[in-house]
Amino acid sequence: MTEQILTVSLAPDIVDVTGKVNGVTTIWTPLGNNEWQTVAAAADDGIYYVELEITDSTGLTTEAKVTLYYGIQLIADRTQADVDRVVTPRKK
Repeated sequence: MTEQILTVSLAPDIVDVTGKVNGVTTIWTPLGNNEWQTVAAAADDGIYYVELEITDSTGLTTEAKVTLYYGIQLIADRTQADVDRVVTPRKK
């Protein structure tokens, strides 16, 4: 089974994190620097649906859901000329 390491950044007063990744319970470990990490089964599409129960130093527990994307190559360097080329009808 291939695995993926997932990391989330949380508030500095967090003392415990439990939760699921893609519906499977995983163990979350503090890394320091407000980061928590878990190991989950690798998703074929690189998308991880994370459900967390987060407990802070006062004992308050909060639920959070987040979607993480790993290994997906996003195109972020497009220029206005690129956009114009796509939206401008081409002459035949």
